[in-house]
Amino acid sequence: ERDENRARFGKIFGDSFSRRLQLAESDPLRAQRIGGEHKEEPRGGASSLFTPAEVTLGLFVLYPSVRSLLGELIISDDPFSAALHKAITDAKTGNVVLAPEYAERLSVLLLYCEQHAFQDWSESLAVREIRTNCQRANRATILQKQREITEKMRAAQAEGRLVDAAQLETQFQQVLKLGRMAEAGK
Repeated sequence: ERDENRARFGKIFGDSFSRRLQLAESDPLRAQRIGGEHKEEPRGGASSLFTPAEVTLGLFVLYPSVRSLLGELIISDDPFSAALHKAITDAKTGNVVLAPEYAERLSVLLLYCEQHAFQDWSESLAVREIRTNCQRANRATILQKQREITEKMRAAQAEGRLVDAAQLETQFQQVLKLGRMAEAGK
């Protein structure tokens, strides 16, 4: 079933191994890992190419049978993550649409997952790792939202826009609540 779902996603996204290999070879960070041996990634390397949310969504592509856990992931503001989240959600109906630039990025993400042998996990290990990655991605998304709101709030206060600052304070409180709810979902 897993191979069948991978093949279906492959058809939808035009995602053959040779195409992913070509994409990876065009990326110097990926080219050093194609040979099959596992090398340590440099700081700021491939792990910084993908956000925790993107890696988690890649795991959902590899393990479509655990799509029920997708609700545990807070949707990121990142356009690629949002588009991939929607594509995974829509995959049940077969109406998957992903822009070409996102399909290409998904191909590289799947190659990253393949190089790290994520597809070789058992279902129970996949569930545990997806939950762990959801928590990590949620923390990163919440921290990013808090930083953005804090910057906007400081700018509003500096410019004397007190109404905007108060609205941003309320928004910040909502993000804090969301963070507590996500932590409680452990």
